[in-house]
Amino acid sequence: MKAFFTENKADIAIIPLAAVAVSVMVMAPVLVGQMIHEYGFTASEAGYVISAELGGMGLASLPAFWWIKKFNWRTVARLSILFLALGNVVSAFLTDYTALFAARLVFALGAGNLMVICMASSGKMKNKDRSYGLWISGQLLLGMIGLMILPRVFEISGLWVFYAAFAIAILTVYPLTRFMPTGQEESHDQQVAKAAGLSPADMSAASVPIIAKVICIIGFFFFYVSINGLWTYYERIGNEAGYDAKSVGDILAISSIFGVLGALTGVFIAGRIKRSYIVALSYLLVFTSVVTLLQWQDIIGYTTSVVVFKYAGGFAFPFLMGTIATLDRGGTMIVFANIMTGGGLAIGPAVAAAILDRGGSYQLIIYTMLCLSIFSGSVMWFMARLGERFEHKRGVAQGTVG
Repeated sequence: MKAFFTENKADIAIIPLAAVAVSVMVMAPVLVGQMIHEYGFTASEAGYVISAELGGMGLASLPAFWWIKKFNWRTVARLSILFLALGNVVSAFLTDYTALFAARLVFALGAGNLMVICMASSGKMKNKDRSYGLWISGQLLLGMIGLMILPRVFEISGLWVFYAAFAIAILTVYPLTRFMPTGQEESHDQQVAKAAGLSPADMSAASVPIIAKVICIIGFFFFYVSINGLWTYYERIGNEAGYDAKSVGDILAISSIFGVLGALTGVFIAGRIKRSYIVALSYLLVFTSVVTLLQWQDIIGYTTSVVVFKYAGGFAFPFLMGTIATLDRGGTMIVFANIMTGGGLAIGPAVAAAILDRGGSYQLIIYTMLCLSIFSGSVMWFMARLGERFEHKRGVAQGTVG
């Protein structure tokens, strides 16, 4: 007989684990600036280091196709935490570009495993949008704290402090792994289907075509490319505009509050408003924030852009993941989603860095990411609409059986 897990306890574990695992992503603007200042990296080199870490997280998803149905998720999470902690201790002693690039790439595999488990765990729950919203809130809250504290810490110390704190934080959440699913429990959707007496043949009539799943994953990938490609260089954009470094750091930190508010807004309205409406609104907010950055070129415009950008990102994520989970019956898309998350997070800064390497400007980066976000928004809105139709079909199937 399949085991069941307590969703509230699982969220208690998922929220801090998912937050700490992606510390680099949510604090990337400040880390890029410190690498340039302390280690003498170029702006593109610093971007590539961030990309290496986020790419390593994505690569961790490849072996996950094999282990996710074979091994206890709690055991994998514990081993990943220890591996990630070791990587941060090693990184604290590295100042060479090549060495740091390689270390962050390799040890990010631990963070990637944790993200796969957190995504898959949330996908098992009844209200997927709510669960994803809670843990993106945790990520953004941690980012807010880091963006407020790190610029002041870096005035009296170095980047090693961040890596040491990262190691301590990930070890601190180690005991919470006992609340996570083992991977053998039935998801809420499976429980509902079983209660309705549905056979695999019954549910196949409401299955999603593979091509739709592929298109959805591509749209999700470009969401992260566009979002992180711009977010990583927001600090540099403010610096080039001549704004005070402390002011920029404070603005980025304050923006994270709005990111948390965006995610919590998603938690509150999950299940109350059609997902497709929310996805459309989210991308409209992203578009507005980027246009503001281009057209309103003073500190007020910069602040407005950053705040709206972070709110939109936090607001969008739970519903994009909810769209993927709705289209996914066997869990494969969740693993692909983590690959696309890591890949998109890595490629975004890499694309931006490549633009700079070839003599491009920060303005060109902004326009590039704007175009990619428009493409992603079009795809994900259509996929959200498709998901709503398939949810309706499944609901009809469950209502007609028994």
